[in-house]
Amino acid sequence: MLDAAERLDLLVRVLSYNLDGQALSPLRAELLSDLKSFEAMLLTASRRQLMPAAIDNLVAKGIVLPSEMMHGTQVGFLAQVHKLNEGFQLRRNVLANSLKDIIAGLNGAGVEPLILKGSMSLISGEPAWRFQRDIDFTIDPDESPATVRALSDLGYSASKDSGARPHHLVPMLKEGLPASIEPHVKLAGARARKVLPDAALLKYCHRGNWNGAKYSYLSPGASALHGLAHHHFQNRGYVFGTFSLKGLMEFAHALSGMSNNEIIEMETVSHASVHLHAAMQVWCTLSSQVLNVTLPTTLSPSVAAIDYAARLKNHFMTGTTGSPLSEAVAHATLLRAISTKLTLTGAFCSPLSDALHSAVWLDRAEQRRNASGILADK
Repeated sequence: MLDAAERLDLLVRVLSYNLDGQALSPLRAELLSDLKSFEAMLLTASRRQLMPAAIDNLVAKGIVLPSEMMHGTQVGFLAQVHKLNEGFQLRRNVLANSLKDIIAGLNGAGVEPLILKGSMSLISGEPAWRFQRDIDFTIDPDESPATVRALSDLGYSASKDSGARPHHLVPMLKEGLPASIEPHVKLAGARARKVLPDAALLKYCHRGNWNGAKYSYLSPGASALHGLAHHHFQNRGYVFGTFSLKGLMEFAHALSGMSNNEIIEMETVSHASVHLHAAMQVWCTLSSQVLNVTLPTTLSPSVAAIDYAARLKNHFMTGTTGSPLSEAVAHATLLRAISTKLTLTGAFCSPLSDALHSAVWLDRAEQRRNASGILADK
């Protein structure tokens, strides 16, 4: 899955937490002494929707100084990076203003949306590097007609390229807005809901007010697990024994900022299913193994989760994926180790069902890209 020109190793180092001076100095020297390596790292980030995160970390770590980007040292290359960053910030501002108008319009129609995933970063500002292609929110199914009318009144129209799915209405578009609007009637797709039902998440729903615009949002732990369930299960990451770096970055960011009470809450939510609880342990371990996040002392992943995370990390860093059947066995083995009460049939049934799904085999290239969080091969 890795392009020959990519430098995933450099990107991971750029995005890593807790790098000291001994690690930062050689990283800065390697990037700035060889612009091909720098460009390859940014290409790797771009394919994973992590260009803004890479630029943010380059500046935050002092690898690249803002003045260097402004004045375009290194034959103008850093000036191009600065221009990309400016474009991203402008895009976020446009999306944030549009979301504010959408919430106000929905409120006027008697609808208070539950803001999901990266759309909450437009309200909170965290993380500032979060890139999104859609604005996602959930409504009650009975509110669908009122929601569509309110969006239409704001100038949005139904997309002609994508239709409704069981968990969301037809996406809506507006000329000049660089994202689609995706009103959900369920919090996630069927595979994600299987491990994390909507009811388990809605227990941790809070209300917010954004300059008069009223909305709801999930607590940090519930939101982190919602994202995990989307990447790991809905996008079939575990079926191919890999993960989305963008998804892991978002999870690690949430994890690193949680209080002890929020960590406990996340663990409580994770017990919605043994599949989710195992995945939570694995992703916490991956946050440490891949991104060097210091795990809270209250979190202690099992040996089985640590070993399984190492398997996923190896696939990810080498740009490979496993066979769906071999990964089903590996995941079932993890489940059995996490929960001794789980029967052999219970451990194998769901992984085998997902591994044998027709989409996995008939459209394997696209499925592998989705699982790996890569937009396209080239």
